[in-house]
Amino acid sequence: KIAARERGLTVRGAFGEGSRGESYFYQVSNEFTYNVTESEILGMVESFVGEVIAREERLRSTMFNFDAYAFADKCFRALGTLSSAVRLDYDELSELISQVKLGVGVGIISVDNAYALDDLLVASRKNTLELNVGRGDELRLRAAFVRENLKKISLKPLFF
Repeated sequence: KIAARERGLTVRGAFGEGSRGESYFYQVSNEFTYNVTESEILGMVESFVGEVIAREERLRSTMFNFDAYAFADKCFRALGTLSSAVRLDYDELSELISQVKLGVGVGIISVDNAYALDDLLVASRKNTLELNVGRGDELRLRAAFVRENLKKISLKPLFF
């Protein structure tokens, strides 16, 4: 966040001001608009996000190369938990999807559409979940919703 602030940018949770970052979901925006053109703002945001992506890719590779089996085990266990959980709170879901996305990012989990995991995370938030499946035991409804939707995403662990 400090590096963003030094460039006149703000990093927030994906769901706006006051929201916390949930696993891997953030938004980057400009802090100042006075005397700055739209194209300058876009350039600052694109440059910063590009640097974040490059750093994240290096860190992922470092983590994987440090202990590939432990890394894969954590990612595969996360996928297994998501696929079979009976109760699932949102914070745990967020953390588990983050682990699965790490596996997708280093190529040990294949997926037809990685953005479907992001969509699943958003659709599993309390209010959106209620709109999708109705009211009831939130933890059980979320787990069932996630299990059902994971079947449509076609995630496959690639053993090495």
